[in-house]
Amino acid sequence: MDETGLNFKLLPRKTLATAKEKSAPGFKVSKERITVALCSNASGSHKLPLFVIGKSAKPRAFKNLDMSKLPVYYRSQKSAWMDSHLFKEWFICEFVPKVKSHLLSLKLPVSALLLLDNAPTHPDELTCEGETGIKLYFLPPNVTSLQQPMDQGVIECVKRKYRRKLLSEVLFKLENDEQTDLIQVLKTINVKDVILMVAKAYDEVTALTITKSWRKVWPDIEKAFEKDGNNLGVPDLEHETEETVEILSDLMRLPHTEDIVEQDVLEWLTAEKELDNEVLNDKEIAQSVLQRQDTQDVEEEDDVDGEVDDEGQMSHAEGVAALQLATTYIEQQTTSTTVDVMFLRKWHEYARKKAIEEKVQRKITDFF
Repeated sequence: MDETGLNFKLLPRKTLATAKEKSAPGFKVSKERITVALCSNASGSHKLPLFVIGKSAKPRAFKNLDMSKLPVYYRSQKSAWMDSHLFKEWFICEFVPKVKSHLLSLKLPVSALLLLDNAPTHPDELTCEGETGIKLYFLPPNVTSLQQPMDQGVIECVKRKYRRKLLSEVLFKLENDEQTDLIQVLKTINVKDVILMVAKAYDEVTALTITKSWRKVWPDIEKAFEKDGNNLGVPDLEHETEETVEILSDLMRLPHTEDIVEQDVLEWLTAEKELDNEVLNDKEIAQSVLQRQDTQDVEEEDDVDGEVDDEGQMSHAEGVAALQLATTYIEQQTTSTTVDVMFLRKWHEYARKKAIEEKVQRKITDFF
């Protein structure tokens, strides 16, 4: 397991100018960030849901949303940093139950070793009461970039895929609304959108990529998996050269990006490495502890983040109309399957029944 910072609205510097200006002098790079922790076994067959840490306990984008349905394990911290309290909670409430369940489902003994770097936020005194088979092992100091498996390509792969999805979202909104500009589009992207995109990016990371990332810490990993008939092949980062070219092509569709080159793409993809190496000093740690509040009391994010408060929960009648359109669209696609259509029709029928139940019988006097 390892965590990384994600500036979720960060774009290359050369794309900051809007269509109404030739340049953006003095424009500050977006520093809106979350912390994302990735955890997987060596074979990549069991990827735990991403552990996402934001600044707000209940962002406006989560209004009327059951947070247990999120595809990630979401928690909040005032600065969106990992701390020992959050790590302990994740380890006890998320890691141990899911690993135990996974092992039991495979009829294997409950035995696991969690590999971590020795950051102050990972308390070495942490133990798993009642589960003697689950232990923690801390890497030596200053070797995270050299031996931490997640840092050998998995984190970078997730960020690359997230950048592609962010870019696609921005381009879609720009090309479908000629009245808006780049800055306005970025303001409409909220924490919920980011969580869905980064979770999807992590889902797309293959088991092969994760397995290859273990080579430095476990040189004999090939022999371990060749027994099962797996051929790991030559290490790569999922054809990163081709991906860089595709990203460059997408970036050039943004306003005022005629001069952007491949080097700009590479700088953009690696722009957050300093976040992963940042360590809080004693004063900052003390201040963080003193200011820490119960997660239920954390204030919602300010309006400057561009998140718009939801007008309210969708009615069942609105759901019927939306699902009908979605079903029609899916049925017209050549790549859709019967399962896709049946799934949508199931929810369409559910919404229709609920809409009927909500209707109140009209009185006869209403017709006069």
